[in-house]
Amino acid sequence: MRILALVLILLLNFCGLTSAAQATEPQKVVVFQIDGTIDDSSLAMVKKAYQKAEQENASLIVMQMDTFGGAVDAATKIRDIIIDSKIPTVCLVKNRAWSAGALIALAHKDIAMTKSASIGAAEPIPATEKTISALKAEFASTAEKTGRNARLAEAMVDKTLGYKDYAKPGQILSLTQVAANKEGIAEHSAQDVDEVIKQLNVANPQKITVEKTFKETLLGWLGNPAVKSILLTVIMLGIITEIKAAGTGIAGLIAVIAGVAVFGAGLISDSGAYLPILIFLLGVGLLVLEIFIPGFGISGILGILFIIVSFFLTLGGGVAAIKWVALSLLMTAVGIYILSKYLPNSSIYKRIVLKSNSSLPVEQSPHRDELLGQTGVTVTMMRPAGKVKIGERTYDALTEGDFLQANVQVVVSKVVGEKIYVSGK
Repeated sequence: MRILALVLILLLNFCGLTSAAQATEPQKVVVFQIDGTIDDSSLAMVKKAYQKAEQENASLIVMQMDTFGGAVDAATKIRDIIIDSKIPTVCLVKNRAWSAGALIALAHKDIAMTKSASIGAAEPIPATEKTISALKAEFASTAEKTGRNARLAEAMVDKTLGYKDYAKPGQILSLTQVAANKEGIAEHSAQDVDEVIKQLNVANPQKITVEKTFKETLLGWLGNPAVKSILLTVIMLGIITEIKAAGTGIAGLIAVIAGVAVFGAGLISDSGAYLPILIFLLGVGLLVLEIFIPGFGISGILGILFIIVSFFLTLGGGVAAIKWVALSLLMTAVGIYILSKYLPNSSIYKRIVLKSNSSLPVEQSPHRDELLGQTGVTVTMMRPAGKVKIGERTYDALTEGDFLQANVQVVVSKVVGEKIYVSGK
């Protein structure tokens, strides 16, 4: 009996020690911040934090947020990541979660707010019937998914609804910390992350802080519609200049760098951004086809249309995207005018284009007035610069019309100083 009792005591002690060890095992909590405008950098930051939480087998993810709002497309992608997370999530609203920030906050399992915080004010811009309807449904479904009042969430988007005494019909709904707690939108009131963790009864928490790096900052900058519009203009001007400048490669290289910046950034921040890239590459391919196999311009027109569509998609679609694409096309037109007027007369153009990639002997005589009216044949393609053979000599020349293929008969239509201009016969 004594032996049996001793065994039981040892077993109980062992179980007690095991339970104590389990109770004191650190619970990992991943913490990160979302501040400022909601954009591609915010999306990249959320992805980074959630991947870290999965790698560390975290017990909780805490997002501290302070934002006036931002891009709805980035916010909806962030919302989906939070909704789909198998790890419990909590959002601490530091000062404000307005507009797109309100949608992100509602996606969390728990919301905590500081005494100075507010949430709501999510009317879309532009506030059309279509955008209000779509965003209102997004807010309602998110609230329902996380067990909150869908009607209240809709009133944050649609000012015609109103809600109790907080907002009359015609006023957009925003809630203070006290009101949000009272209406069940926020479950906790806390002043910092540590207080949130304590209120959630996380035993022996081990905080893992995920910081914003230059990569996320750069993605946010490149995701700005204004920056994208400028880069898209650079791409178009690079392609057009490359076509017209006899394939020197410099303008093409600039276009490639701008393309990598635009589409590469979108691909990093959003794994579903393949479609705009594929459409863009198809458009470029059609333009190249038009250059080397000139037809009736159909492939060239289609190529331009495909490129414009890719621009529209990479800018997020919608009315705002149309405006940015229109601005990009306008800047491209202005750029083409400036390049066509000033570039052919510049010393850079002469060095890069007229003296590029040819081992053919070129006539250097400055006395070229006698060439006016003479006929010759193109030695290289004229886009618009190239080389022509007149008599037994080869000259640098420019075409006054469209580009010409090699081995095409031409006539010297104008001579300005050392510059020879030719046109097809």
